[in-house]
Amino acid sequence: MGKMNILLGLMLVLMVVYLYYRMVIDSNFNTESPEDYITHEYVIVDKTSEGYTGESVDNDNVIFFTHDKLQPDQIINVGDNVICYFKESSKVDGLIKIDKVE
Repeated sequence: MGKMNILLGLMLVLMVVYLYYRMVIDSNFNTESPEDYITHEYVIVDKTSEGYTGESVDNDNVIFFTHDKLQPDQIINVGDNVICYFKESSKVDGLIKIDKVE
């Protein structure tokens, strides 16, 4: 019984940390103006258990991002177009958000 309580407690802590992290990411994105971001459109060309690979629709750039960059309810498949938002100051590590183009 004691092990079960510890496990439930740890799961609760992890859930709170995850929800807090998601709220911080979303609130940071929503409070900054669109001019603070660089956007690029990509078409998804590969989907693996590790993540997604996309090719730019504008030039020869390629992007790879992991599943954790998506919102929990987002579903992206090969052939989908996505808009990637980058911090203007850090395009390499600054991927902030991904929106599927409908």
